[in-house]
Amino acid sequence: MDILTKICVVVLVVLILLAVPVFINGAVVGPRYKVWYQQEQTKSKMYAQAAKEAELGCQRVFQELQAEEKRADDIAAERDEKVQELKAQLDAERLNSAELGGKLTSINMQIVDLSASYKQYIERAKLFSERLAAQQKTIDKLTTENMALYNQVKQKTADYERFEQIVKGLHEEISEYKELLADMGRTIEALKVGGGGVMRTPGEAPVFGSDIRISGTIDGVDVANNIASINIGSAKGVRKGMEMIISRGDRLVGVLRIEQVTLNQAAGIIIDKRMDPRQGDKANTRARMLR
Repeated sequence: MDILTKICVVVLVVLILLAVPVFINGAVVGPRYKVWYQQEQTKSKMYAQAAKEAELGCQRVFQELQAEEKRADDIAAERDEKVQELKAQLDAERLNSAELGGKLTSINMQIVDLSASYKQYIERAKLFSERLAAQQKTIDKLTTENMALYNQVKQKTADYERFEQIVKGLHEEISEYKELLADMGRTIEALKVGGGGVMRTPGEAPVFGSDIRISGTIDGVDVANNIASINIGSAKGVRKGMEMIISRGDRLVGVLRIEQVTLNQAAGIIIDKRMDPRQGDKANTRARMLR
């Protein structure tokens, strides 16, 4: 039974309940029952009209109810569709949440790994800083030593240049000395008499220089040619033709006649030789008691 039938039955029951008292009252009243009957008939018509209006109202209500039911069904369908959509979104969100949870777990693990790596990096950076400081100290020390070595090299270079100049001067003196030896060789060949060495020319007086004593040391000897050189030259007052007494302790070795003179060296011929001269013998311009 649908709802409209139920409403109509309810209305008819109400009308019957209203009409029954009227009929009962008419049946028990006196001769005015017709009047009352008409009145009741009029009321019945009014009730019928009211029932009809009520039925129309019920139809309107039923139509509205159907419309509301349809609207409710549409709303329910829309709700179900929305619920399904929300459920799908919820499932998607749950899936995303699960994925995000996995990613979050992975990120947390990465954070833990990065934290450990960062601690290791900090330790390595600290160790590297300490090593760098030690290396910097070593560099500073090496820089200081390098500067000292540079200064030493600079000084050695200056010394080398000075020694080079000295060696150059010595080479020049050696060349002069070689020329001196060559000239003395030629002089010896001209003055050599017999095999006992060079003798003074008869009547020739020795020339021992000034009163200032000039002392030197024999630093080179050519015994075969009676040539000797001393370690002093014109800077000490030695001049060509000067004669210097060669001695060894208190013993007379001979007399050296100067033939060639340079600034710091001189050479000559040994005359009046008593014994062979040697390096280290003394040569003086002033005589002293000798035996």
